Amino acid sequence: MVLYTEPYLQRLKPNKMKNTFIQPSKTRSSSFRTTYLAAFIIALLFAFKAEKSNAQWTSVTTNVYGFAPGGTACILPDTVSMLVVGWMTGTAVPGDSCTLYVNWGDGTSSSLRVRDSSFVDGSFTHVYTIPGSFTQAATVTATSGVSNTWVAMSPTVLSNTCAPITGHLYMDNNHNCVRDAGEQGLVWAPIFLINNVTLDTSLYGYTDDSGFYSIVAPAGNYTILANPAYAYSLYWAATGPTPTGNAAPSCPANGLYTLTVAVGGTYSQDFADTCVPLSTFDVWAGGCTYGVVPGDTTWVQIVEGHAWWYWGYSCTAFSNTVTLTLDPHLHYAGYATIPPTSVSGNTLTWNASTVGSYFYFYPRIKVYTDVSATLGSVVTCTVSATPTAYTDPNLANNTQTFTRVVTSSWDPNEIAVCPQGVGAQGYIANNTQLVYNVHFQNTGTAAARNITVDDTLSANLDVRTLHMMNSSSPVEVYKDGNAVRFRFNNINLPDSISNPDGSIGSFTYSVLPKPGLAPGTQIYNSANIFFDYNPGVATNKVLNTINNNVGVAKINNEMNAVVYPNPAGDKLFAHADGKDNFMIVLTDMMGRTLYAGAGTNGIAEINTSKFASGVYLVKIADKSGAAQTIKVAIQH
Repeated sequence: MVLYTEPYLQRLKPNKMKNTFIQPSKTRSSSFRTTYLAAFIIALLFAFKAEKSNAQWTSVTTNVYGFAPGGTACILPDTVSMLVVGWMTGTAVPGDSCTLYVNWGDGTSSSLRVRDSSFVDGSFTHVYTIPGSFTQAATVTATSGVSNTWVAMSPTVLSNTCAPITGHLYMDNNHNCVRDAGEQGLVWAPIFLINNVTLDTSLYGYTDDSGFYSIVAPAGNYTILANPAYAYSLYWAATGPTPTGNAAPSCPANGLYTLTVAVGGTYSQDFADTCVPLSTFDVWAGGCTYGVVPGDTTWVQIVEGHAWWYWGYSCTAFSNTVTLTLDPHLHYAGYATIPPTSVSGNTLTWNASTVGSYFYFYPRIKVYTDVSATLGSVVTCTVSATPTAYTDPNLANNTQTFTRVVTSSWDPNEIAVCPQGVGAQGYIANNTQLVYNVHFQNTGTAAARNITVDDTLSANLDVRTLHMMNSSSPVEVYKDGNAVRFRFNNINLPDSISNPDGSIGSFTYSVLPKPGLAPGTQIYNSANIFFDYNPGVATNKVLNTINNNVGVAKINNEMNAVVYPNPAGDKLFAHADGKDNFMIVLTDMMGRTLYAGAGTNGIAEINTSKFASGVYLVKIADKSGAAQTIKVAIQH
């Protein structure tokens, strides 16, 4: 019921009528008063109807979240869920409601009536029990009659031709082939499935933070491989990664188990590992700096460990020292995860001496940016790892320098790649391992219960080499072709208003480019981050480009610089480590100067699109007099 105030009544009635209504004559009969009152009520009803006709929703926009159209499933029954949302334009009518309707495509539907608002939503769950191809549709209809329908772009295809295979991978400390209380599950280990008839190897999954795995497989005869070192050797031999660890399969022997899968069946197989002590360990160090804004704080993330140590476990007591040197414009302001052992000026040091801190070494520190930092300039940080109680067979990957451009603002939901590569194109050598770090922050007004990150990897990356390195919270990893999903269930991440530092999360994984990529091949990566049922937040896009190693010319050791690509197309770059400013000159073979400029922050770029194909000379020099001239080819 709607109650109107006296000013509203005055708008409905002329003043003459108002006096009559409010002060009726005492000589009027009761029947006259009754008739007059009825007329008054009718006038109110007509006024309400007129008001309602002028105040209503004029358009609706419908969308669906938490549901991926075009999915497939081969086990029935199959349960799906979706959140239907509607945005209204126009004016609300108090007390009105609207209808949310879902057609599941299998002859059934669901509906929900909710109170009118400029934003409405409702959750739906449905269980499919029959095979087929089903296209879903969702409609939001306002009381005014306007509506809008969302239709899935591709159908959901369901069959009943598969069966689940589940189990655990764990450390069998007492060698009895039974998982006893307290025996640790091995996290993020790939479990491969080989079809023994077709030899197809596209089915595999990852263990979660408890060591549990689950794979759905069509009917057939398979071998389960819970032995990453053996599985990887089947795929890449000497050209791929070298997985290692000191947890070796024991039950079943070699981490292999053969089974026949039938439709409707349920299969379970656990795998046990035992410890094999090691004396060598190839440590890798990397890092990234998030948005650098003058006068503001930001975060520096360090990742350190063995990129192909295929799970976070060791029975060997490794130890090392990790050092982070901050750019002069950045100053240590605190930590989020692991505190540094010591801080001396802009140098931070950690002593990683325990198994837990070493294999989950993931320090994130807060830094303050000087107000003197110039927009567009570059800050540079360096991280290094030094072994103290083991032999490191490869010291070349123990140190890494990473940079960030100073900006006036930044988005806390982003992706970073290590190594960044050389120049704007991010040039890297063939077979360079790429390590991606995804950073997210809940900038909403309430805690995020679940967070999902979808990352469709470039076709130039070999998704089979994807290896989880670390995560700020327990995460489950799923793969469908090159589409990888990272799911944080019940993370309950606080919002940035109530807990700014606690509202942040991140994870890191490594992956290899496909072997034999041609020079100039570009590898992009980005992700979409979903906080509960909210629309996805797209990250930035990072780029690496395969470089022809033969064409990268060393200028000299003193300059410690390279020019690339060589041959060049429309652009030529020069990069000089440790040289903030240098001179660069391009001449033809007759000695005529075609370009003269300066490199800043160690980088120079020349637009070569206007130069004819041929051979040219590039001279790079710094103020100390160090210089070198080298031939460069330009091809169009």
